[in-house]
Amino acid sequence: MTFTFENNSGNLRPAEYDRLIACLTWFLGAVGLVLAAVGLYGVTSYGVEQRRSEIGVRMALGADRGSVVAMVVRGAFWQVGIGLGIGIPAAIGAGYLMASRLFGLTPWNPLLLAGATVLLGLAALVAAVIPARESGQHRPGAGAAQRMIHLGAIQINRMKRCLATDRAQF
Repeated sequence: MTFTFENNSGNLRPAEYDRLIACLTWFLGAVGLVLAAVGLYGVTSYGVEQRRSEIGVRMALGADRGSVVAMVVRGAFWQVGIGLGIGIPAAIGAGYLMASRLFGLTPWNPLLLAGATVLLGLAALVAAVIPARESGQHRPGAGAAQRMIHLGAIQINRMKRCLATDRAQF
């Protein structure tokens, strides 16, 4: 099965064909990188939204913005680490499989694999920092602080009643 690309003047020359394949490969790789970054951004934003009350309580109890941002970025990079842990061996295995089927193809290039890993890490950093900064800007309102004070007062009153009943028994 052979595919040929034709333009108005006939078949493409080999150099043009190679350039076309290289451009298509680069473009599809860039689309994959953007999709991975957008997906990580979406998952991280959703996680931050789901943990909004927890983040508010942490901030009300005195957590600074940097520790909240670090918590969110750490969670995002945990996901990236799992993906790289699965993806790098899969890429090496796919390289060996293709090298056994195609003549003149090297199984894997460590420099290229390291460059792709660094590029994915940078894209993940950008995708994770945006929702992390938004989570760090979350300030618990007076209502949250008042609820915490009220809950603390309830606990103190319960302890006082418990101590009073213990004293009455002795």
